[in-house]
Amino acid sequence: MKTKTKFLILLIIIALILIGNTLFYEFIGKKQKQLFMQAQETELNIYIDNVLKGQDTKYLKTLRDYAIWDDMVKFISHLDSAWAKDNMDYLMEFFDFDFAKLYKLDGKIHYSAFGENFKHIFSNFSVDSLIFNETKNKCKRIFYISQNDLIIEIFTASIQNSGDFDCKTPSNGYLVAGKIWNKKYILELEKMTNLQVNFKNSLKKLSPKESEIITQITKKLFNEKNVCIAEIVFSKQNPLILDWNKTEKNRFFVTLIISFFLVLIILALLTQWVLFPLREISQTLQNENPKFIQDLKFSKNEFGQLAHLIENFFEQKQKIQESFDEIKRINTQLESASEEIRLQNEDLLQQKEEISAQAEQLLAANEKIQESEEKIQNIFEFLPDAAMVIDKNGVVLAWNKAMENLTNIKKENIIGKGNYEYSLGFYKEKRPILIDLTFLSEDEIKQNYAYLHKEGNILSGETYSEHNGQKTYLMATASPLYNSNSEAIGAIEIVRDITYRKKIEELIEKQNTELIEKSTMLSEANEELRANNDAITQMNEDLTTQRDEIEKQNEKIRKQHEMTIKQQQEITDSIHYARRIQTALLPQNEVLEFLFNEHFILNKPRNIVSGDFYWIRKINNKIIFAVADCTGHGVPGAFMSMLGVAFLNEIVNKYSEIEKIEKNSFNAAKILNELRNKVKTALHQTGKTGESKDGMDIVLCILDSAKMFLQYAGANNPLFLIRENNAEKVLQTETELNFEENLYENVILYEFKPDKMPIGIYINEKESFTNQEIKILRNDKFYTCSDGYEDQFGGEKGRKFLAKNFKQLLANISQQPFVEQNEILDKTFEEWKAQRPQIDDVLVLGVKL
Repeated sequence: MKTKTKFLILLIIIALILIGNTLFYEFIGKKQKQLFMQAQETELNIYIDNVLKGQDTKYLKTLRDYAIWDDMVKFISHLDSAWAKDNMDYLMEFFDFDFAKLYKLDGKIHYSAFGENFKHIFSNFSVDSLIFNETKNKCKRIFYISQNDLIIEIFTASIQNSGDFDCKTPSNGYLVAGKIWNKKYILELEKMTNLQVNFKNSLKKLSPKESEIITQITKKLFNEKNVCIAEIVFSKQNPLILDWNKTEKNRFFVTLIISFFLVLIILALLTQWVLFPLREISQTLQNENPKFIQDLKFSKNEFGQLAHLIENFFEQKQKIQESFDEIKRINTQLESASEEIRLQNEDLLQQKEEISAQAEQLLAANEKIQESEEKIQNIFEFLPDAAMVIDKNGVVLAWNKAMENLTNIKKENIIGKGNYEYSLGFYKEKRPILIDLTFLSEDEIKQNYAYLHKEGNILSGETYSEHNGQKTYLMATASPLYNSNSEAIGAIEIVRDITYRKKIEELIEKQNTELIEKSTMLSEANEELRANNDAITQMNEDLTTQRDEIEKQNEKIRKQHEMTIKQQQEITDSIHYARRIQTALLPQNEVLEFLFNEHFILNKPRNIVSGDFYWIRKINNKIIFAVADCTGHGVPGAFMSMLGVAFLNEIVNKYSEIEKIEKNSFNAAKILNELRNKVKTALHQTGKTGESKDGMDIVLCILDSAKMFLQYAGANNPLFLIRENNAEKVLQTETELNFEENLYENVILYEFKPDKMPIGIYINEKESFTNQEIKILRNDKFYTCSDGYEDQFGGEKGRKFLAKNFKQLLANISQQPFVEQNEILDKTFEEWKAQRPQIDDVLVLGVKL
């Protein structure tokens, strides 16, 4: 780039800086104006707030005259027209109210007065009930309402006795007054504020220029529910802004003109001081003649110094040209020498190729060595016996897989470590082991370690260590490692687990000892046998006679046994048939799939037939389901369960007929009451000593899917409800609920408590079971069960499973699909029970709405 162009760019940059500076000052001016306008607006906003608050304060201040209030308390009891005219009409006139009303506590209007404006505008003022409801139980309040497209300011106050301005005593009635925001009141506001006042919807939108000159403050008017129903705009002109704008415009033009003249002056000076000298220097360099800068040499500035340098440059150039000629001559001589060097380089290249071939051979040999080392490493790594290698300083160099398995120490945690760290895997303490003794002499081994055996350089011995609480016998062999100079550089040790061999040896030794003892005993026994042989011969004869008699008895017993087995088989077949009958009486799986989103039934009878049963019926939009645990188990329990199913069908059929006539007749507690009466009648239970105490514990629920309510009544057995933590909590309904809330990690388990009495005779029975109504949600999960699950003995200590663990288990599995919940409950029960006998029938029912 030419110097002239550079100077031109410099001038443009200077001009841009000046223009940017001017624009910056313009921006600062606008910002100052904006801040000034904001300050004006804030000041005006505060002023308007103070005026409006002053109006409200005027009401409250005047109303602190409790002489009026004491009279008003009397007036609310007895209508006194003279007092109303002197006081209520005065109150309306003083505050310029358009209407005033006094309400009794029951909401009836005791007195009302209307100004002329209010009578002409409102033929039907229909907000009395709204105003009274907003006034009731409130001390004092101001709000706004909209009626017939007009805004009315409402002032309300509780009528209290003298001195009770904060309304701490009960109210005697309520005062309500109102003012219409009409043109007259708007003009009053304009007088008070010295501002223009308008409703926002009647104003046109200001242009950007007008918005600078006119300041507008908007105030919202709120109704009784704190909702904005109208907006009032206070406007004021700012003549100072017009003067400000004119001053800013003049200042901008003046700054621009001054910047223009500054650029012209800088341009003239640069031409005189820079461009003329540069032109002379350029001519000198182009023509390679220093005569153009002769006058410039005498200047006492940078261009004078530059002229001297250029003159010296031309002198030096002449000398360099002479030197260049001399160099050309020397180059000719160097070319001849270069040929000789080239020949020598060819010899060197040939030698380099020979060295490269040798290097490739060495590289191939090195790769073979590495391959051999890898094979050796793999062989060492996967040796069947545990192996390790240390250096002379006791630092571990190698540690194979078998050693990891034997010591439970990973290779990466031991390689590079010393100070007997490797002994921790054998003896749980740091100490020398066999590999550390390989550097000792044979005499030192015999003297200090007589139990070891050394043959040549190989040292061997047997020991034992504790692994996982069991004694492990080990046979170890260690040997030093030498380098090519026969210098010891480390040692290797191989360890083999000989526990099995040791056990076999101990077993053989024990058996040999036992054989010797038994042999001695046999010899002694032979002597006794010889002595008793004659007696045995005699006894044999007697036994033969007795054997014939016993065989006759055995034949008789065998026939009785066969008869018993046949009878037992017949009884078993009858019970299996009873099982089929009992199963047929229980609801089928398809019925539950139709009625519920998800469900499961875990039914595990202790014997072939069960004393637990579940029962379901659907009547109109109600689903009635129950889970019962009858007294006993097996055949007696099964008879009671069939009795319970028959009675429930009979009772519900009766209520279904009543339902046709009288809606909502179903009641869970009533059904249990009737079931109890029928069981007591059928079993002839009157409370006498010695009679049957049989009965059942039961949970009965009535689900109304239309109203989303569930009725629950229980005899000794609870109902469980599980919901997500973030779901709506169970609340008390019209019927009192008796429940316990259990918080778990992701869910809440509600346990609804039953009545502590059975279906059957009971000494402390109440007249009726309790009916609990529960508001239900979609995806609620209900569980109920007999006591067989939580009473089962099992676990390591043979204890009961317990209700606490059962509830925890339900909470843990509640977010799984119901099919999986059934499997988990069954598996948990079997694992808990293990080999112990099942003590009772088990029945668990789970449903999802």
